[in-house]
Amino acid sequence: PLITPYVLLGPVLRFPANADDEDRLESFSLAGGAGIGVELGLGGIKLYPELKYTFGITRFTQDSYEIGGVEIVPDEDQRLNAIMLSVGIGL
Repeated sequence: PLITPYVLLGPVLRFPANADDEDRLESFSLAGGAGIGVELGLGGIKLYPELKYTFGITRFTQDSYEIGGVEIVPDEDQRLNAIMLSVGIGL
């Protein structure tokens, strides 16, 4: 078909870009994302326009926890609430 719709749903991890490499795992925020998209077939090229809402859920997590021997302390200042529009291209 020319147009194939789909649904997006899943986690989003955000790591600060200006943190030292040692601190990067310990100061991330967790968010969830939900959205819709369509696959548009245009000959040999496919376009994937998507509209997604991302909402911060770090504030619902524990103060700190451990994963693989690394203690994680989510940063409360890194809440992510955004509406994103993106377009992917498939060859």
